[in-house]
Amino acid sequence: MLRIVFFAALGLLAGAGVATLAGPSGAGIWAFPTGLTVAILAAVLGGISRSAGSGGLGGPDPELIAAARRADRLGLARVDVFHTSGIEVNGRPLLKLEVTVLPRSRAPFRTTARPLVSPLLAGRYAPGSLHVVALLTPDGAELAFLDDDPSQPPWARMRVPEASGVGAPVAPRRGKIRPDGTVRRPLLSGSGGGLWWRAPLYLLAFAAGAVAVIYPYRAAVVQSAQSLRAGDGLHPNLLHEPHLSQGIRELANRSGSPVASEVVVRAERIDAEIPLVPGQKASDDWAYARGSVDHRGASTIQPERAQEQFRLDAVAWDKLEPLVERAARESGLPIESALVSVRRNANTDIETESFGRQVGPVKITIVLRNDYGSAFFTADAKGGSFKQR
Repeated sequence: MLRIVFFAALGLLAGAGVATLAGPSGAGIWAFPTGLTVAILAAVLGGISRSAGSGGLGGPDPELIAAARRADRLGLARVDVFHTSGIEVNGRPLLKLEVTVLPRSRAPFRTTARPLVSPLLAGRYAPGSLHVVALLTPDGAELAFLDDDPSQPPWARMRVPEASGVGAPVAPRRGKIRPDGTVRRPLLSGSGGGLWWRAPLYLLAFAAGAVAVIYPYRAAVVQSAQSLRAGDGLHPNLLHEPHLSQGIRELANRSGSPVASEVVVRAERIDAEIPLVPGQKASDDWAYARGSVDHRGASTIQPERAQEQFRLDAVAWDKLEPLVERAARESGLPIESALVSVRRNANTDIETESFGRQVGPVKITIVLRNDYGSAFFTADAKGGSFKQR
């Protein structure tokens, strides 16, 4: 189970990386500390849990020790290799010992033990030291260190054979040891035998962790994939289709308004001034970038008239990309600098009360510039009447 948690935490970290690269600022940032903390805890607890089968975690179970004594499942163990795992629980180091065991009633064997000991007693487990152990299972390598004195009979007469003459090490089985010496295996064993079915489960946990972070930013991730395939880089150019039309739809859906007073499109962001209620002057600023809509609050400069508003679906947004390309060709200025403003033109009818106000037909204005100059082009809402100003 801890391995599933570990892979899910890795998925969180992977998802956070994808969301940070593809999504808006701050996307998935919570998953970095969460995933890292959970992964470390799962790894540490997993390392500690491997010692539980040998009775090292929190000390041997007295009932198992008593059962081993009654069945005379005792032996003498010699420490061949001493390692510190780097893991501590309440100041007690978890050791990793390679030992050779000479049981009283079966053939000698080599195994690995992971006792959790007091730092004051760690020196007792130096290489070459002898210890009386209880064999917690009749035929396995699960053992627990006892306080019995190995220099007293019958242990003083026993000679533990050299490790090289015993054979390959036997790994302790994972799971809960019953008093009768049998082992209840965990549902998800860490042994290699079940890898064929555990691997898909781990991949599923990894995917679930990644999706949990990425899902809120799925539009940005899809756009980034499309942009990479199109050769536009990691983030989509919002002057290109279908990203521009998608951004306009998202702004309309999130704001709940089909009209706007002005829309400004750059390669990296779409800004819009949208009324709180269509037909009324009070307006808010909205922005769309990396698949996400940002409501920025009240517009700094409010529209003078509600008549400045225009329907978003009255503009041929799919015409902007070819218009910008044409403007760049005719001006010789870099297309990367393009800025497109869509708003109503000034009313030129001097006989009307709204003369000079932005209540005329909808106009598309394209601006390109470099360090030495700039150029301005205009078109109507449908992309026609294109000309340079």
